[in-house]
Amino acid sequence: MLNRLYDQPLGRTGRLRRAALRRVLATHIASGRVELGDRRLRLDGYDIHLATGRVTREGEPVDLALPTGRRAVPLPFLPYDEVLLERVVHTVSHLLSNGPVPHRVGSG
Repeated sequence: MLNRLYDQPLGRTGRLRRAALRRVLATHIASGRVELGDRRLRLDGYDIHLATGRVTREGEPVDLALPTGRRAVPLPFLPYDEVLLERVVHTVSHLLSNGPVPHRVGSG
């Protein structure tokens, strides 16, 4: 199911999310460090899907320890309140601040 959603064109909310990210991340996009595609944001070899927030590197899922709930830092500069948009911005911020993270190791 997730893979099917991953390849679908963005809906209206996803397009609004992409437009908001284009404004919020304009400096990083202009520098070339962040690339904003039709369905994905690319940063230092990581792909962040705009409809799911899923982070991958070389096609493999990457788990990031992002703050949630009361520990999350509010993002007052976002143009509107949307949980997935906030998650994508937190993900980009984490990757910009902390650099690469280890690949997820499969269990088994």
